[in-house]
Amino acid sequence: MKILHTSDWHLGRLLHEKSLIEDQRHALGQILLIMKEDRHEALVVAGDVFDRSIPSVEGVGLFGWFLSEMRSFSSMPVIIIPGNHDSAARLSYCSDLLRISNVFIQGDPQRSGQPLVLGGEVGARVFMLPYLEPHAFTGEAGEEAKFTHEAAVRTAIDRMGAGNGERTIDILVAHLFTTGGAASDSERKFIGASGLVDPALFTRFDYAALGHLHRPQKISESAWYSGSLLKYSFSEAGDAKCVLSVDIKPGSAGVERIAINPLRDMARIRGKLADLLAGREFDAAQDCYCEAELTDPGLVTNPLALLRRRFPFILSVRQSSPESVFSERMIDAFTAERSLEDDFISFKRYLYSENPSADEMNMFRQICAEKTVE
Repeated sequence: MKILHTSDWHLGRLLHEKSLIEDQRHALGQILLIMKEDRHEALVVAGDVFDRSIPSVEGVGLFGWFLSEMRSFSSMPVIIIPGNHDSAARLSYCSDLLRISNVFIQGDPQRSGQPLVLGGEVGARVFMLPYLEPHAFTGEAGEEAKFTHEAAVRTAIDRMGAGNGERTIDILVAHLFTTGGAASDSERKFIGASGLVDPALFTRFDYAALGHLHRPQKISESAWYSGSLLKYSFSEAGDAKCVLSVDIKPGSAGVERIAINPLRDMARIRGKLADLLAGREFDAAQDCYCEAELTDPGLVTNPLALLRRRFPFILSVRQSSPESVFSERMIDAFTAERSLEDDFISFKRYLYSENPSADEMNMFRQICAEKTVE
C-alpha cells in the first residue's frame, strides 16, 4: 500500500504577525499536484491541521478549498487526526458526513482501538491516535496514566488488537513527541520528559506516520515524522520541507521524500548594517522572510526601516552590540513603533479574525486613560 504522509499544516498561522495563508495555499497546491501525478492509495495528515483550537476563518476556508480541490480529481481516502494545536471536537465536526466522501477524521481517543480498514492488494488496518493528554485513560491504566503521555499512548496501543489471522498491513497515525526526536523552535513545548514517548511502542506496526515535530526525520525503519508544511520559525531556515511517499508492505516500509518548495523562503542574515545593505552575498535573501542580526559596535537606530529598503520581507532584527544595554534584544517587525491600540487591534484579530468594534475601542481607550491616571 502506498500512502502520502504529511502533518503540521498549522493553517492560519502567523509569523511575526505576518499571515502565511497564501504561502500555505501554495504548498497545499503542490500536495494536490503530487497526488495527481503519483499513484497513492491514501493521504494521511498526522495532526495540527490548524494552528489554533479556534481556527481562523482563512484557515478553515483553506482547509475546505483543499478537500474540494482534491475531490475534483480523486476519491482516495483522506485520513486525519487532531494534534495538540487542534480542537478535536471542532476538527471532527461533520466527520460522519465527511466519511461518506472518504474523509476520515478521528478525534476520540476512546475509539483509537477501532481501525479503519482499507482495501488493496494487501489489506490495511489504519489506527488513528489523536493527540492524547496524560489523563486520557485515567482509571483504566493505573495512576501512572495521570502523569505521562507515554502511559496514555501505551494504553491506547494496547487496545489495538491483532488481526483476524490474515496478514494485513498495520499503520499507526499518531501525534506525539518521541524520545530522540529533533525539535525546532516552532513546536509547542512540553515541560520536562513527561511528554516524551518511547518509539519502541511502535514496533508492532508496519509503519508509524507521526506528527508534531516540524523537522522531517526518521525515528526508526518504520516510524517517520513528515515535518511541517512550511518553515514556521527561523530555527528552521536551513531545513528542507517535504511530504513522505511511503510504500508499505508487511514487515517493511520504503520512504521517499518529495520536496515542498515555499512561495517565499526563510533566511537568517548577519553582519554590519552597511554590509547587509551592500554585500552581494546577501542577494539571495532579498525575496525571503528574513531575520537579521546586526554586529555593529554601537546601537543602530531604527534598523528595521533601513533594512527594509533592501529586504522588503524582513520580519525581525537582533542587535548584538556589546556597548548597548539592548544587547540581544529582538525587535519585531510589527511591534517596533507600535502603540497600545495597535497591539489591542492585533490581539482581537488574532483571536477572532476581526477588528474591534467602535465600542470596544472606546472602552480600551478609557481603561488606558484610567491606568495612566493611577
